[in-house]
Amino acid sequence: MRSIIREEEFEESLRALFEIPPEADEFTMAAEILLSEDPLAGTVANLGGNIRSLVMPPVDGKTVVLYYTFDETTVLVSLPPRVLTAGAAARGR
Repeated sequence: MRSIIREEEFEESLRALFEIPPEADEFTMAAEILLSEDPLAGTVANLGGNIRSLVMPPVDGKTVVLYYTFDETTVLVSLPPRVLTAGAAARGR
């Protein structure tokens, strides 16, 4: 299993998306478990480098995309999460 590192910008952005902090914590914990075990779970993001994206199931009526990168021992969640619009969520982007 890889260690997860969340940068401060990610934390602030995630907390801003959810009105109730426990929902943000649950969302993050689910993503951390998945990514620590299988960082290839996400898809290659069209952002250059080894940046991947992971579309999470809706939480509090919001579909959120996480962006991250990883190596042999660590997953770094550093870019702000993004909320998908209803149309983009239906298309899976």
